[in-house]
Amino acid sequence: MAERASRFRSLLLRGAFVAAAASAVAGVAGYLVYPEIAVGDAPDDWVRALDHDWESVRRAAHRRLTAEGRSSVEPLVRSIASRDDPQYPAFNVLTELYRFGDTATADRVENGLRELMETSPPRVRAQVRNCFNQLRDAREERLTARGRELGAVFRGVPEERPSLVDLRFRPFTAILGPEWTGGDEGLEMLSGLSRLGRLHVVGDAGVSDEALARFEARHPQAEVVRRGPADLGIAGIVGEASAFYLRVTDVDPGSGAERAGVRHRDFVVYVDDVLVESSRDLHAPLVGRQPGEFVRILVRRGTQWLWLDVELGRLDRHGHCRLVGNPSDDEPVELRPRF
Repeated sequence: MAERASRFRSLLLRGAFVAAAASAVAGVAGYLVYPEIAVGDAPDDWVRALDHDWESVRRAAHRRLTAEGRSSVEPLVRSIASRDDPQYPAFNVLTELYRFGDTATADRVENGLRELMETSPPRVRAQVRNCFNQLRDAREERLTARGRELGAVFRGVPEERPSLVDLRFRPFTAILGPEWTGGDEGLEMLSGLSRLGRLHVVGDAGVSDEALARFEARHPQAEVVRRGPADLGIAGIVGEASAFYLRVTDVDPGSGAERAGVRHRDFVVYVDDVLVESSRDLHAPLVGRQPGEFVRILVRRGTQWLWLDVELGRLDRHGHCRLVGNPSDDEPVELRPRF
């Protein structure tokens, strides 16, 4: 009788072991084939699943969070803030949400990262700052695209020594003209463009002097000019390399400057009787002037000093200078690269 009871207990133990093993195998198979089982049903569960031992579960959590969009940002930020070490998968999800999400999602990610830079532990804060810097290019592209939607025109100015490897568009000058619909609020958004070197406001453009003052305070190195519709068709830089005059970096094809003979790498010394020491000086004499009128400019080319009569044009919706009677704005000017 005792032997029979011992055998029965042995069978029970074997059965329990087999059942447990089968359950474990089924769980593992479930994680591999259907990893969503282990992810959970709420964003907080998905964030916790980013640290799961199984890669398939981590991937499933990543997919859930990115598909959820902006409502995933807050639990991700909470999770990062609650840890003493960087949670790299959460940063990866935030980066993806920023790059591929809509404007509201990107704004929420930015606000979350700024909050983390103020409240998170030092080790995490360094990773937050690194993540924020990595998103700079994406942030510039997003703000530039939004600025275009509101009617801003962006023009790139060639670098001192342009790279033949990286010729990506770099927003440098923003022009706010009659088509600008963003007003002061839109200008506040554009102030987030760290690479914006010049801001030209044509006429009123719905932008107040107070908003321009705030922009200048945030970008003390930027040249902010409120100007009229007339334009020479010249872009340039001023600095030590340009002998303190404005060195021409670009001349709009078909503009009055090109027709008058202004060339790339010329130095513009005077416009009428104004000494040109900045972009402001290039445009200040044009205030109150109209397209079709002429101005006289002094150009230095090597050892030559040339006085040229330049017909003023108007800025089209692409930000390029066109003479009165030129083709319509629907035909954008094709700028010729200069190296």
